Amino acid sequence: MISTLKDRRMAKIAEAVREGVTVFDIGSDHALIPVYLLKSGKCPRAVITDISRNSLEKGLKNVIKEGVSVQVEAVCTDGTLGLDLPDEADIIIAGMGGELIAEIISRDERLKDKRYRLILQPMTKVRELRIYLSESGFSDIKEQRVLSCGKIYCVISCGYTGSKEKTGDKEAYFGYGFDRTHNEDRQYAKKTLNDLKRKMEGLKSSGKTDSEELNKTGKLISYLEKELDS
Repeated sequence: MISTLKDRRMAKIAEAVREGVTVFDIGSDHALIPVYLLKSGKCPRAVITDISRNSLEKGLKNVIKEGVSVQVEAVCTDGTLGLDLPDEADIIIAGMGGELIAEIISRDERLKDKRYRLILQPMTKVRELRIYLSESGFSDIKEQRVLSCGKIYCVISCGYTGSKEKTGDKEAYFGYGFDRTHNEDRQYAKKTLNDLKRKMEGLKSSGKTDSEELNKTGKLISYLEKELDS
């Protein structure tokens, strides 16, 4: 029975969903989060989607097993295309690369609406997703870092405001709402810095010791280290 979400990443995603709204889980897979939200009473209705019919069937099996099929609609579709959006909804897009998440959002102009909240959990290209959101008018951004199964993730919730803003380096790399006194935020920042240092070593080993990119990366690392430790 899905009465709790033991995976802290999934639990953090569920925590970000507003109470009482319809929840859409895009690329739902086993539908663990919407099932939990329904059974806990936090949400009255859920829509699960997947581009793969076989993957969607996995989610449906859990929905039926947990006795919430009356509250769930399952749709085989690409992203949010073709979905009937209600007056208010939270839309989860999780477990994908940041660039794919940005692409899914960009394909549906309906998401540029203050009635909808996006709950995003990118696995890669997080910086690129942050920049896309802020520069595309999704500037009402809240973000949390979470340690789950030995890995550090970020969960981003955002809404459309129409205000297109430039993302600073600290926000782009460490995330919105970064708090250096928070353990998981520090772990995330250190991982990000280690990734940049590996990139710098790769540039050095390629022989491009005088390259503009090498100098830029070095300055970025120095700036972020100061932001982490100041």
